[in-house]
Amino acid sequence: MAKVSKASVGYHEDAHADRCAVCKYFTAPTTCAIMAGDVAPDGWCERFKRMASKWISGATENAHGQFRKKAEKAGMTTREFAKAHEHDSGKTGAQARLAETLMGMHPRGKKESLFKK
Repeated sequence: MAKVSKASVGYHEDAHADRCAVCKYFTAPTTCAIMAGDVAPDGWCERFKRMASKWISGATENAHGQFRKKAEKAGMTTREFAKAHEHDSGKTGAQARLAETLMGMHPRGKKESLFKK
């Protein structure tokens, strides 16, 4: 499928409830499956499709503990480990991209962690 322009889908970088970070077409840190060019995790467009909440629940259930253990084994923080493995294929790469999205690791600035210590 050919990617479409940002203008053709009404893309905006301002914060919105239907943001790219929770869209099924988004891959952290800045890729969209249907739109050409980089996108901001807080951006949004008219083609937004929310990830199924069941998938999100399954992906995050105990995922932080497993990912944290991998990071500790490598002698890194979860943030460092996520950054180091964000482009890996397979389960570790997918966990790294999810961790980055959930921790708000994108160029627009730091966000408060979703995981309470």
